[in-house]
Amino acid sequence: MTLVFLLFESQGTSNIIHNIIKQTSPISNMPQYYQKQKSDPLTEEQIKERYKEAKEELKEVMVWKKEEEAKLKDPKAIHQKISAAKRALKKVAWRINTVKGQILYWKMRVAGESHFKANIEKNEFWAKCKEKMEGKKG
Repeated sequence: MTLVFLLFESQGTSNIIHNIIKQTSPISNMPQYYQKQKSDPLTEEQIKERYKEAKEELKEVMVWKKEEEAKLKDPKAIHQKISAAKRALKKVAWRINTVKGQILYWKMRVAGESHFKANIEKNEFWAKCKEKMEGKKG
C-alpha cells in the first residue's frame, strides 16, 4: 500500500496506480468465462432434426403407454402387476407431458422464434401440466 501512495504523491498520475492495481489484482488473473457463447447456435437443419427426434420420442412413449394399459386389462395379471402398471402409467403421463413440451419448444424454434421465447412457452406448458397432475391427486 505504501508503494501505491508514494507513486501517487511523486508522479501525480492515476494511470500508474491503475496499472499497478490491474497487474496485482486477482480478478485480472482469472479466465474470462463469459466473453462469448460456449457453443455455436444451432442451424436450421439441426433444429428440424431435433424437432423430428422429439416427435419420434412421443411415438415411443405412446407405445410404452399402450403396453402399460394392456397390463392393466390382462385378466391373468396379479394385483402386484396391476399396481406396478398403475404406477408406471403415472410416469408415462409425466413423460408424455415432457415430450409434448419439447415438441412445443422445437416447433417454435422451427418457426423462427428465439430460444428464450420458446423456452418460456415450454416452461409455462410444463407448469400447466404439473398443476393438472397435482389437481388429479387431490
